[in-house]
Amino acid sequence: MAFVDSLERQQEAVFARLGEDADWEGITDPVRVILRHSEEVIGLAVDDSVPNRVRRSEVASPAEGQEVTVS
Repeated sequence: MAFVDSLERQQEAVFARLGEDADWEGITDPVRVILRHSEEVIGLAVDDSVPNRVRRSEVASPAEGQEVTVS
């Protein structure tokens, strides 16, 4: 098995195990995302933006500010 095939299978397993289904603005089918929980306390407010990881095979051109809703 080629390294590229092994890497692809590994990524598939990681997203299957750790990912969550999400609706991505501009994409019809649900995509798998891995959320990085990194809340920052800013004074008395909490910044609720959560960075996430998504595979380019599911979202070819992710853009900052696109709405993502985790199911």
